[in-house]
Amino acid sequence: MAITTKFWTWTEIWAKIKSEHDIDDEDDFIDEAEAMGYANDAIDEAEAGIATIYEDYFLSRASLTLVSGQDEIAMPGTIYAHKIRKIIYFNGSIIYQVARIRGLDKFLEYRHSRYNPTNTAEYRYFIENSTAGSPKILISPVAYESGDKMEIWFIRQANRIATGTDVVDIPEFASFVMDFLRERIEAKRGAGSPRHQATLMKLNGSPDGTLTGTRQLMIDTLTAMVPDGDNEIIPDYSPYNDMN
Repeated sequence: MAITTKFWTWTEIWAKIKSEHDIDDEDDFIDEAEAMGYANDAIDEAEAGIATIYEDYFLSRASLTLVSGQDEIAMPGTIYAHKIRKIIYFNGSIIYQVARIRGLDKFLEYRHSRYNPTNTAEYRYFIENSTAGSPKILISPVAYESGDKMEIWFIRQANRIATGTDVVDIPEFASFVMDFLRERIEAKRGAGSPRHQATLMKLNGSPDGTLTGTRQLMIDTLTAMVPDGDNEIIPDYSPYNDMN
C-alpha cells in the first residue's frame, strides 16, 4: 500500500493545538491571528534551513515572456531571495543557457545594447532591484523578438499561512511547526513553567543530548534528503563559468 503524505492545513493544525492546550475560541491570552504568526515564524526557520542545506527542495520553473523592444522581465512572484538556478533560452533548435552578467561590465554592456540593437546576439541578464518588492530581470541585448522563449528555474518560497485552508507545504516538518507553536503558547502562558519546559525540551532536545528535539530532527532530515541517496555535496561552479 502506498504511503500518502499528509499536508496539514492551518485549520487542522489550530484545532489540534487548541485541543491539546485547552484554548477556547474566546480565550484572550492568545488568539488565532497571533498563533498563525508563530506558525509562520516556524515556516520562516524551516525555509531558511532548506535554503542552506537542500536548496532544490523548492526547485520550480516558469516561462519568461519576451516583448520585442523591452529589456525588463518580472521575477516569478514566488521566488525566494532572488535565487535563480538557471535561465534557458529556446527557439526551435536554438537552445542555450542565458549567462548572468557579472561585475561592473554589466552596466556598460547594458547601455551599449540599448543604443546598438541586434537580432543575433545571445541574451544575457542581471538583476535590478530599484523598486521595493518588484525586482526585475534585465536582459541584454534588448529583446528583438516576442513570445515565451525563456524558461527560468528558481527556488520558490515556502507557503505561508494566511487562511484556514492554507497548507503547510513542508510535510516532513509539520511536527517542527507544531512544536514551535506549542512552545510559544506555553511560553506566553507561563515562561519557565513545567509545561513550558516540556515543550521547550521537545523542540530543542534535552541539555545532555539524550533526547533529540524536532528542530535538530528537521536539520538531520534535510541533510539526508537527496533524492538518489547520494549525500555528497556537489560544488556549484556556475559563477565562475558565467565569467568565462
